[in-house]
Amino acid sequence: SSSSSSSSSSSLSSSSLRGEQLPDAAGYCGAVLLFIALSSVSGGVQSGVSCSDDEVNLESLLDQKFREYQKACRQQDQAHQGPRAQALLNLLSRREVSLSKEDVGETGFECLSAGLDALEFADLWALLREQNFPDYSPELLANKAAILYDAFVKRIEEAQLRGHFGPASALWSSPCRNALATCFAFPLMGQAAADAIAEELRKLGVSRVWDVMAGTGLHARLLTRAGLSVVASDVMPSEKIPHVGAGWFPIAAQTAEAVFEAVDDGQKKPEAAAAATGAAGSSSSALFLAWPPRTPAALGVLKLFPGDVLVYVGDSGAWNGCASFHEELSKHWLEVRCIEIPSWPHTKDSVRIYRRLRAGQSL
Repeated sequence: SSSSSSSSSSSLSSSSLRGEQLPDAAGYCGAVLLFIALSSVSGGVQSGVSCSDDEVNLESLLDQKFREYQKACRQQDQAHQGPRAQALLNLLSRREVSLSKEDVGETGFECLSAGLDALEFADLWALLREQNFPDYSPELLANKAAILYDAFVKRIEEAQLRGHFGPASALWSSPCRNALATCFAFPLMGQAAADAIAEELRKLGVSRVWDVMAGTGLHARLLTRAGLSVVASDVMPSEKIPHVGAGWFPIAAQTAEAVFEAVDDGQKKPEAAAAATGAAGSSSSALFLAWPPRTPAALGVLKLFPGDVLVYVGDSGAWNGCASFHEELSKHWLEVRCIEIPSWPHTKDSVRIYRRLRAGQSL
């Protein structure tokens, strides 16, 4: 997939980043209408391309239309931006920082540009959803979102390797993290990490993943792209949050209790176990938890899960999971693989894969 055009200029804003200009809703709607009109002229992605054509044609056409959408959004000093992209610009503005190489340096500009790409696409997705996704399938759009977020993670990873992504970058990285977290994810887990997770899980005989705190569904999408079967649920899926949420995977609005009770009772509810090929308690299933809050929630989910494999994304307790959760891991689970991923300043995240210790087994 080709990259968007945002990285081609040294500054993506002027007065709006200083808080002098608010987003113009009419202009934003105009940009969306332009996008849809352009799609109609081309015949639309699905109607203009036969089912036998290569999928790359669909992706290339979507790339082209997204660049046209971005161009329309960035007219008149960001006045056409949607709420997700504008959130990043507003957060930077509060710190009196502009999205320019002069203010944030070359590394910051490259990372922020990639983050803005992802946020602009999330805004486009939200408005196309309001139109019932004319011409563009939700799966095609979700895969594009995953690609854009992965490009952002790669930028961060490159910056970290060069020693340019640390506490000194917090002036711009903190706003970037907060803007992206609501419609993508907190941890910087990209496609490479998802592929590594899938490879390790296959070695353990796992083919199905239960993501019961799925949020936006980004991780479920990345794991699906890695070849795993994912069942996703959340008490409050992100796409149901007005104005800022997003959804990149089908997520059932259910508690973990409801999901696992459905499995235990043998009730294959469509929301919880659609097309199920294995129960959560079987050796072919794994639980996925990413950046759980510092509450007992993750511990409760872990105790409900009847299976033997856990994929945990987060730190050792500073930001994620309560003390009892990490104590449970240390006493009753064996770490079998650790996958390094980039971390935001002042955090230390990784992907850790565990196997449950059954009776008679020891660390």
